[in-house]
Amino acid sequence: MQAELRQSAPGAWQVIGSVTLQTATELLELPGPAAGNGELYIDWSRVEVVDSAAVALMIEWLRQARQADVRLRFSGLSAPLRNLLQVFDLDAPLAGVLA
Repeated sequence: MQAELRQSAPGAWQVIGSVTLQTATELLELPGPAAGNGELYIDWSRVEVVDSAAVALMIEWLRQARQADVRLRFSGLSAPLRNLLQVFDLDAPLAGVLA
């Protein structure tokens, strides 16, 4: 399966497909948080499959957003992705960026 990052509105992006070790690198190469202007929302509701690479991608996008002085928020996280955040003990530290 492939992954895609699609702009749904100004300042809003949607992740689509599978975010796994095989696809996360592709998503990192696309304009992401650094392309935001003040605030950026990334919707994960159309992601079908995740593994630990999805968590790594979220953390990298947060790093990029902070460097670009962009406030980043994630929404539409699936139960498997939320479970991964709990496994890595990141659900509480990331609570401020999860909608």
